[in-house]
This record gives sequence, structure tokens and C-alpha cells, in this order.
Amino acid sequence: MTEKKRRRAAPWPRPVIFNMKQLPKWACSLDHLMYPFMAELTDAQREWFWQFPICVGRIRMAPVRKIRTLCSACTTYLRSNRRRAMRHLMSNFHPRPSAIRAAEILQSWIESLDVMIRLAKGSEPCWWFTPVVPEDGCCYLEAWSETCNRMLVGLQKAHEKATEECEPSKCTVRR
Repeated sequence: MTEKKRRRAAPWPRPVIFNMKQLPKWACSLDHLMYPFMAELTDAQREWFWQFPICVGRIRMAPVRKIRTLCSACTTYLRSNRRRAMRHLMSNFHPRPSAIRAAEILQSWIESLDVMIRLAKGSEPCWWFTPVVPEDGCCYLEAWSETCNRMLVGLQKAHEKATEECEPSKCTVRR
């Protein structure tokens, strides 16, 4: 049995380029912002924060008004609910950061949001991405249809394997 060669992990945290400027260090984890104050966000806001870091090798875009509105509301929230955000970070972020690291991450988020507000001007949509690195593998360079096809092939193989392992004569269902 041959051992699979492990791929080296991509560097973390990943840089995020927003309107031609690299955001502060922890901007790639801005999606964690929505969890401590999920109830205060609309569905559209939660979706935007969840999708923000899904940008490795892909350019994402949003209207200036949306960026300014979301980032302003979030910055205001973070500044007035710092303790709540810190508690969330220290208990839910992986790996669990120390208080010093959590404060660094929180400050990086605030700075990232401030930079995005400052860069979101005019009528042009805002755009951002994370550069691809060799450790990412090929999946970030695929079109969505290629990714779906690759996943479908994997699911079919898993189904075939499960079907072989669980012949009707060998499987029993307990009620």
C-alpha cells in the first residue's frame, strides 16, 4: 500500500487584496464577524460576510454602497461590543487564540473594515481576491463546472464503494 504524499498547507492567514490594496493580516477571516451578532444581521449581510473570504483565485465584486453600509455597521458594532466579540473569538476561533492574539485579530478586522470603507468610493464596484499559491492545488484554478464535475465523480466512486461494501444480504436494518 503506497502512502499518499501530503500536500503542504497554504500559508495562513491569507492575504486579501481589496481594490488594489492588501488588507490587514486577518481580513481573510472576516466571515467570523457574523457569528457573535448573527441576530442583528439581515440574511443578505450574513451571506456577504460568509462569502467574503471565498475568494482564493477568484475576483469577487460588490457595489460601493453595499460595502460602505456593511462595513460601517460592522465597525460600529465591533467598537461598541468589543468584549462580546473577544469572548466569541477566544471560544470559537480555531485554533483558540490567547487574549492577546484575539485582540490582534479583532483590531485587524476593524482596520480591514476601515480600509474597505475608505477605498469604497465612486460608482465603480469594489473587488477583492486572494492570490493563488502553489500549495492551493488545482481546484482554485478550475471553473465552477469543472469543480462540480470533479465532485460528482468523487461522489459516484464513494457511492459505488458503499454499495459494494453493503450488499443486501450482508446489511440488516434494525427497527
